[in-house]
Amino acid sequence: MPDIYSRAVQYAADIFGFDQPGKFFAKCHTHSAASIYLYTKADTEYLCKIDCSPTARSYSAMLQRFEFAEYLHQKGIHVLSPLRSPQGKIIECFHLDEGDCMLYAWTKIPGQVLSDIDPMDLRDFYQDWAKLLADIHRLTKEYPNTATLKQDHNPDYLYWHQEWEDVYNALREPQMRNLWQDIKEELDLFPISIDNFGMIHNDVHSQNLLITDSGLHLIDFDRSTRHFFVQDIANAIYSEYSRIAYHSNHKSRLPMLDKLFLQPFISTYLEHYPLENHEFDRIESFILYRRILMYSIFQEELESQSPKIKKKLAQDIIHRTPFLQRSINDLLEL
Repeated sequence: MPDIYSRAVQYAADIFGFDQPGKFFAKCHTHSAASIYLYTKADTEYLCKIDCSPTARSYSAMLQRFEFAEYLHQKGIHVLSPLRSPQGKIIECFHLDEGDCMLYAWTKIPGQVLSDIDPMDLRDFYQDWAKLLADIHRLTKEYPNTATLKQDHNPDYLYWHQEWEDVYNALREPQMRNLWQDIKEELDLFPISIDNFGMIHNDVHSQNLLITDSGLHLIDFDRSTRHFFVQDIANAIYSEYSRIAYHSNHKSRLPMLDKLFLQPFISTYLEHYPLENHEFDRIESFILYRRILMYSIFQEELESQSPKIKKKLAQDIIHRTPFLQRSINDLLEL
């Protein structure tokens, strides 16, 4: 562990009054220098993320994300619970000789991520997942400052254009960059209202859902931003089809996922949040947004480990090969 992180781990314990010592829990994404550490206090476990290469933008973004998570938790939604410091701060920033650091903590949720269960046996899980997402979108309409939906000219205002810019800068192929520009122009033309746009989690896949005795709990708000609600749905669709296709022993179920996963997922979502049907007419554009974003994250790993898969993914993206076999509205009529 670099010296700066060793000192920051100690500093975190001092700020929050955690028991000693903090233990390494997990490394964050490969594109992040931050790490997560496990602490205890009065027999309760907490997780603390420490970033010793923060920027003003990363501080502002994470503050808005954790404020949103705190709001949802206070409204009774099963999400991680941010831990405010004794000074009342969601994020603590401090300076060490080696540089600046920021940290934020939350109560560790006792639960497990989904194992490789046959999708035939996951109907309840899919429905609970959809209800959780719908409840978040319903509450987003009441979230403070939701009425001011578009301030993308303000660099401190969390908005999906910032994510788009990060992906654009990461993409290497000119064709992919051009398509990414086209996607932005498409999404910018879609009408925005409090009924279809606001703060979303933006990364609701099965590995960010903990299965607990009290139901599903949503974690990891590191990608949360203001975006269309349907983007959350597109992310869930992309993640589950990809999980079964590439990370499961149940690949034979892939042709049946429309009925096993998508139909109960969308039907349950609509039971709890009445998103207009025309929003689903654009689902392929939002799935494509997610496909390109994930491609940008894993392009180097794919190049070194699975170049054939990388080539196939790139071809499908550039040619805008439809991700779903049929439209969602057609599926709901079956």
